[in-house]
Amino acid sequence: PRGDASIPGLQIVSSWKPESPEPVWRREIGAGWSSFAIVNGLAVTLEQRGPKELVSCYRVEDGKPVWSHAIEARHETTLGGIGPRSTPTIYNGRVYALGATGVLRCLAGDTGAPVWQVDVMKECGVTPEEDLYEVAWGRSASPLVLTQVSTGEGEVAQDLVIVPGGGPTGGPYVSLLALEAETGKVVGRWGKEQISYATSIETKLHGIRQVVTVNQADVSAYDPQTGERLWTYEWPGQSNTSANTSQAVPVEGNRMFISKGYGGGSALLAVNRSEEGRWRQEELWNEPGLLNTKFTNVVIHEGYVYGLDDGIFECARLEDGKRMWKRGRYGHGQVLRLDELLLVLTEAGEVVAVRTNPERHEEAWSFPAIEGKTWNNPAFFAAKVEGKLQAWLLVRNAQEAACYRFLVEPKP
Repeated sequence: PRGDASIPGLQIVSSWKPESPEPVWRREIGAGWSSFAIVNGLAVTLEQRGPKELVSCYRVEDGKPVWSHAIEARHETTLGGIGPRSTPTIYNGRVYALGATGVLRCLAGDTGAPVWQVDVMKECGVTPEEDLYEVAWGRSASPLVLTQVSTGEGEVAQDLVIVPGGGPTGGPYVSLLALEAETGKVVGRWGKEQISYATSIETKLHGIRQVVTVNQADVSAYDPQTGERLWTYEWPGQSNTSANTSQAVPVEGNRMFISKGYGGGSALLAVNRSEEGRWRQEELWNEPGLLNTKFTNVVIHEGYVYGLDDGIFECARLEDGKRMWKRGRYGHGQVLRLDELLLVLTEAGEVVAVRTNPERHEEAWSFPAIEGKTWNNPAFFAAKVEGKLQAWLLVRNAQEAACYRFLVEPKP
């Protein structure tokens, strides 16, 4: 819910046997690397079915389809595979979904009926051929919803949807496109850098609200009211080769953690602001050999960073970037923290629970969840059933989706 790969306040019941979680359902699913977004027992994802790109909704309890909405769109590359990459965002009863070819859809959450649709590439003046060259692996960022933003003097505050923009070869580029959540009207074009694959985040630094995004070759923050760039930090990359994919992660004390693959590693920034309002970034540490996350995100917990370094699980101390341990060959999977457990969905489709222990790599349990190459993020949903708090873990890849039930309890 906070965009930090963590589910706060819940833990798996210790007396229950997590080695054999209860399988609830398993079903075939269309191609793509999207995850599920879950609200009120409804799980929404993106998938490819032949020439059509679908936003689809399934019931968590039994995996039965509820609705789907299809458009004619298909993204395919030899290395990246077929289908959409991003995960939908659910807000205020609506689903916002950005397809791999740049079509942003707003759908009614209960029926899937279209509310509005915008072609992001057309808005940024880029052809599909240019976009495939410039952003070779397809649009993968989840839409970011900003609530109650006033975009001009005297204007009524409104909700905005923020997505990466792009542009033709050589520019001009639009780093972020801002649209009215209600109507889809474009109200802002922020930044002039080519985009990457990371999802933008909203945070406050020194009490100032801002949107932080990882562009093709930098990390930049924008004022959501004016679109003005507040600060920027060079973070070299090329969206069709050494891509930036991992999100920036805000850290207590007006700091920002960033990471990437392709030998870029990770860094910790201190973002400072003078009395005159000037922004400045101080590099606290930069370690190219640490946490090369490629296309995963990290988990930060109690002063330590956990993540996949080119497919091997790694723990580092946040304060100074010291590696604590590196062990566990999980491939290019994804990580989700549930209290003191890190649930790693491996590239091979296995779920491995690793304890948040900075002293050593410690696996608690594991089980095979799905078959086939799995680059998708796991998703988690909890609710009371007959007075008992239960949780469902949803996993998927480009071939199948599955659901497993756990017993959970609030953390003491």
